[in-house]
Amino acid sequence: MITKLPESFTPFQSLADPRAEGGNKRHSLFDILFVTLCATVAGCETYTEVEQFADERSDWFGKFLRLENGIPSHDTIGRVLAALDSHSFQACLHDWID
Repeated sequence: MITKLPESFTPFQSLADPRAEGGNKRHSLFDILFVTLCATVAGCETYTEVEQFADERSDWFGKFLRLENGIPSHDTIGRVLAALDSHSFQACLHDWID
């Protein structure tokens, strides 16, 4: 689960992290979602584009995110998003948009 979200992103609070507990999580789920949502709104269509978008704006993202291990790679973004429960994510996304 995501903790300590900015108020505008609280609909994602209940979204379960699909990665194994205690596994090699180098990036927070919120960081991955925030980067991906920003990139998608900006027109990015692939995970590679999302990574490039974030790399080019890493200073800006650093103002809002921990990014303890830098920008997640396109492979990491793809793996995490593919593993999310799609119905839960869709519900969170609808709540966030509303």
